[in-house]
Formats: sequence, structure tokens, C-alpha cells
Amino acid sequence: MRRTWFIPLLAVALLLSLALPALAADAQVRVTGPETAPRAGDSFDLTLELRDNPGCCLIDICLDFPAEALRCTGISEGPVLQGMLSVTNPDAPSGAIVTGIQAEPLEEDGVIAVLHFTALRDLDGTEFTLTKVKVGDFDGAPLPLTVLGPEPYAAPPEETEPPDESEPPVETEPPEETGQPGPTETPEPTEPPQESEPPVTPTPEPRPVPEFPDIAGHWGEEMIRRAAQMGLFRGYADGSFGPDEPVTRAQFLAVLYRLAGSPETGGAVPFTDVGTLPEEFRAAIAWGYAAGFVQGRSETVFDPGAPLTRQEALKLLFAWNGGQSGAETLFTAFYDDAYTDSGSIAAWARPAMYWGVYHGLIKGTSKTTLSPRSPASRAQLATILVNYADKR
Repeated sequence: MRRTWFIPLLAVALLLSLALPALAADAQVRVTGPETAPRAGDSFDLTLELRDNPGCCLIDICLDFPAEALRCTGISEGPVLQGMLSVTNPDAPSGAIVTGIQAEPLEEDGVIAVLHFTALRDLDGTEFTLTKVKVGDFDGAPLPLTVLGPEPYAAPPEETEPPDESEPPVETEPPEETGQPGPTETPEPTEPPQESEPPVTPTPEPRPVPEFPDIAGHWGEEMIRRAAQMGLFRGYADGSFGPDEPVTRAQFLAVLYRLAGSPETGGAVPFTDVGTLPEEFRAAIAWGYAAGFVQGRSETVFDPGAPLTRQEALKLLFAWNGGQSGAETLFTAFYDDAYTDSGSIAAWARPAMYWGVYHGLIKGTSKTTLSPRSPASRAQLATILVNYADKR
């Protein structure tokens, strides 16, 4: 059984631990639930709402509850979370997880998420525990925060003694009628902040957009067209692109080489299995090797025709970018919890993968998976490299 405490005590503890000196009012995370205690079999919602948001880049909430009393059947993202890179998990080992992150501060108030529950027994009001509530800035530092837990359940109506039938009931004056209460006032909506367009890496000579017949309606169609227009990817001899085809190690080095402007390179490489490759491929491998971010399978084997995995692609791009981690290291634990396959990321690729996630270069193959060891497709790599070029 998970440990439980009363929400008001937890709110005080969180307030004391997370509060920082500030002139502005604290942000608020408000938790609202049903007014009356759910009975066994009842379905109900718990709403997480953000108010007085000073501009946050991180939201990280974990709600614990006893498994024998409640089942979280799902989580619906609210407008706040939908504007962020977000992950939700209704049945994580630590409870129900709601997380979101983005590089630019989010200044909107509103619903973070709605958690859907089914009661497995009659509830008494002590079932929920907020084990983690964090609203952070760009560097992951917690912002001043007040946590408002759900209101206590309304007390059941008091039982009254039945009237003594031997005595006639005493007539009482009917209660004075009052007017119907007016509608609850709601704050006027505010305009969302204008999002600035990311800088786009200029291309010296824009190329005509190719007409690949096999990308129409594909999820990566727009990015494939942009990558081709930038000269990063080329189609096959029959005019197709092959968006779902895997990319080899040598092919990806050639694409990176084009992104770098195909610089002049010299010097020999120790790899004995690259001599028959096209000239551009050999130049790209020599360029990467001379720059120090390309290594072979061994001292003499590069394995140019091997399919490139998603984590290998991010590792090469990260290394070419300088290999320096930044603010994303503060969110390693967040990403570890957010992605169910984070444990399959190789140790040498973890900084690169999370660097790519943090900067929006790569998205998961689902809301909770990164598929680091899956072969990288041409559409996936076109998307990653266009995103990278936009942010340079």
C-alpha cells in the first residue's frame, strides 16, 4: 500500500520547501476533485490547474494513491500541457505522472491535465498524495509555488429522528424564497503570447522543391521537401524518396557533410572498407574522422553499409555540434521517468538523445517511447536535420 497523508499538510510542506524570495505572487497549482466522497464503482475526475503563472519551462507533478482503493483510467492533457513537450503516465510505479517541458517560458494559465479515476472502494478523503509538484524555470530551478489541494468532501447529511407520530406536527413558516444566484464570474481570457519564429538557416542557392510521388500524405512530407530543397537529401533514380527506408552510416555522414557545406578535407582514414564508396561518401567520412567525431567499429572497420540507429544519429549530430551538454542535464531524471524505454538508451548516447529531445530536434515514436535502437528512417532524419538547421 502506498503511503498517504492529508493534502493540507502536504501543501504546507511543499510551500515551505519550494518557496523562493520574490516580489510577485506565487504561482498556484490547484487540485480540484468531486464535492462528495465517491463510492465504490464511481468514476470521477481530478483536475490540475495552473494559476498566476510567472512564465515556466517545466511542470512536473506526481500524484500517488493507494492501488487497492483507486485506479487511474487515463489522463487528458489540458491546454497548458498541450503547448509543451509533454508525457503523462496514469500507472507509473510512483503514481500518476504529468510532465511537460519547453525551452521558451510558457506564461498561460489554465488546466494542466484532467486525471480520470474509478473508485474501487468507498473513499474517505485521505487517498491522494502529491508526492511531487514542481513548476520550474529554464534552468530547472523551482519557481515560487503554492499548492492548493482538493477541498474536503462535503459531510453527509445528518440523520434526524423521525417525528413522534403521537403528537401532531408543528406547523412552521415556509422559508423565505430567495432569488436564484447569478452565474459565476469567470476571468476574461487572455491572448496567448506571440511565439516568435525560429531562425532558419539560409540556403545559399534555394533548390526547386522536388516532386517525390511517394511522400504525399506522409507524416514527414513537409520536412522531406525542406530537406531536399536545402540539398541535404536526394531522391532515388526512379524519382522516389523512400521516406521509410533506413539510412546507412555512410549515407548519414554524407548528409551531415552537405549540411556543413561540403568543406574541403584531406588526410587518410584507417578504414579498409570505404575505398569503393562514392567519392562524396569517402570525403564525408574523412571530414568527420579528421574533425574527431567519427569513429569506426574498430580501428580499421567503418561498416559504412550498416543501418544507422536513432541513438547513433543523435550521437553523431551532438558530437558535430560540439558535444557540450547544457540545461537538458537538469532534466535527465524527468526524461528517464517520462519515456518507458529510456533504460534501453546506451550510456554513450544518453546525453545526445536528451539534448535532441530538449531542443526539439527529435520526438518520440510515441508519447512515451524514443525507440533509440530502432533504425533511423530517411523521413526521421530529414525532420531532425531541418529542426537542427532552424535552431542554429
